[in-house]
Amino acid sequence: LLALVAAFGWFYRLKPIYEGDPDRYYHMALSRLAVDQGTIFLRSVPQVENLGWGDYFLDKEFLFHQVTNLGYLLGGNSGVELSSFFCALLAVIVFYLYAAGRMPVYGAAGLVLLTFASPYFAFRMALLRPHTLAVLTFLLMSLSVLARRPVLVALTSLLFVLSYHAFYVPLLCMGVVGALSFLEQEKDRKALREVFFYGTAGCVAGLLLNPYFPGNIFLAFIHARIPGLMKGELRNAQFGDELIPLRADQYIEVFSFPLVVMFLSLFLLGLDLGRREEAARRARYRLFYLLAVGLFFLLVSYRIARAGEYLIPL
Repeated sequence: LLALVAAFGWFYRLKPIYEGDPDRYYHMALSRLAVDQGTIFLRSVPQVENLGWGDYFLDKEFLFHQVTNLGYLLGGNSGVELSSFFCALLAVIVFYLYAAGRMPVYGAAGLVLLTFASPYFAFRMALLRPHTLAVLTFLLMSLSVLARRPVLVALTSLLFVLSYHAFYVPLLCMGVVGALSFLEQEKDRKALREVFFYGTAGCVAGLLLNPYFPGNIFLAFIHARIPGLMKGELRNAQFGDELIPLRADQYIEVFSFPLVVMFLSLFLLGLDLGRREEAARRARYRLFYLLAVGLFFLLVSYRIARAGEYLIPL
């Protein structure tokens, strides 16, 4: 299975379309600068003076660039590419191991292929971009939430916030956990509130421990405005297709798999609501969490296609 996934990833990575992606050269250049200067993180990038980076540079993907810096140190630009692909491959491994522990291995393998071989998701995960690490840490955080492991939820939330600018993603997940705690009995309510508080603390710690704080918070809100600009001031830009809303037929084509899973899950949840035994209630919590967060990203992905990076693995 891993050999197939690796071959699939390399097939996409060798396609010429990736060489035309400007972001890959940005990440390579930052890692080269950091290694050449012998620094963990950059405070300035004099080569980009028009944005003021010569005076002060804000990196919205701090932890991801620590991974690519190591990649560059070990193997130059190829090492940077491999470090990003390694994050994507780890997400596949985690997904497969979790599934294989709960269903026959052939079913788990099929589920992995259905998920990671969907054209949109495969394309996004094969790019040299920070969302490969974000998807990995988001997946680990979601699995920790499902298992009700507060310490792991805190750690994975912290890693996500250090890796990626969108700190509001784990905060949204913790909000769902907090809301679900009110639906549980007293003994389960306490466990869920622990998950909520630990996860929220992990998010806050990630923000504060980031060496670019408080600029990382500022950048997150600036970046969140870009999809709106793609329909206004940047509507004629020749980049950022993943930020432009899909047509209805494109949306159904790209997200047909999660759409079917979501509606099937809603149907099964309706059949299951009458059961009161302990195992059924615990399973219901997991399904409620996945559906609530999944439906949120399902709606957002209609406006911003890249929300599918979280929707599809959910």
